[in-house]
Amino acid sequence: MTMLSAVDALFVTHQQSSGVLMQLGVEVELQGRIARDDVVRMLSHVVKCWPPLGQRLRQEWLGLSWGGKQKIGDMLRVAEKRDALAKWRNQPLDPFREPPFQLLWIAQDEVHLLAFRAHHAVVDGEAFFAVCAEALRSLAGKAAASDNADKEGFNRPAKVKDAWQKLEELRKQAQSDRSARIAVRSNAPGPIAIVERDLERDQLSGWLCAGAWVKAIHEWNC
Repeated sequence: MTMLSAVDALFVTHQQSSGVLMQLGVEVELQGRIARDDVVRMLSHVVKCWPPLGQRLRQEWLGLSWGGKQKIGDMLRVAEKRDALAKWRNQPLDPFREPPFQLLWIAQDEVHLLAFRAHHAVVDGEAFFAVCAEALRSLAGKAAASDNADKEGFNRPAKVKDAWQKLEELRKQAQSDRSARIAVRSNAPGPIAIVERDLERDQLSGWLCAGAWVKAIHEWNC
């Protein structure tokens, strides 16, 4: 079980309340022979290195956490035509009902399109790139040893010998600002300030609003 920090939980609640997709995605086109067993083996390697990628969100009394059994079948979608890609990209990913890391596989003869996507609550941009790169290395038969996965992100769950010590560990973790996202050990918003500026109607533009939004969230969302 991996607890989410307050910032990680924000990505979950923001998508659910606003409808804005808090997701990352990338497509990779490969040529050659790829069987379903190869793709399943690739996803199995990924969740072995980073278990939360194949788990679901749970509402615990200490907060949200990644937990449960990884189901590789729920992480993989197969399509015959590339028209399915746009729908895949724009379909909200519900981490309470499905794994936060998924793959759409479109095979046309020996040309294969692998479309990865992940919820922002489980990975940031840098970590998403690292996970996808490791997945492709696994597919090519050059995967890194899973024992080294901790250097890239999540700590592997320890065996619990003392329930009380585990409870204390979870309590301290939930009260800290430590992030559960891969490759981000700590992430907390900085100081908040309000700046007011009166603008005439002819001065308003979509680009100005977009620029203000990007500037406002850049410090903690990059």
